[in-house]
Amino acid sequence: MRFEPVPSPLESMRLWSARSGFYSFVISMETMNPPDPNWNGYNASWKHVGADMKPFGKQPANRIEGGPWQTWAQAERACRETLRQLRAKQ
Repeated sequence: MRFEPVPSPLESMRLWSARSGFYSFVISMETMNPPDPNWNGYNASWKHVGADMKPFGKQPANRIEGGPWQTWAQAERACRETLRQLRAKQ
């Protein structure tokens, strides 16, 4: 799984996305002013690639628990661990 930068509509937010098989992952880094401990740092989410094909339209992403992380590498590890768990359930 290789993360690539994605253009962000917000100046205070940076995004990276990756896809592996049927799963898509996004890492975001948002800086709040004043700082908010629930959002400052790196957050990650995932969704099944086919989720938007369902009859009721776009499905929300699933937040990966444990964030926000202090480093991008920690968020990436959380995504890889989530992917491992998702594949184990198949």
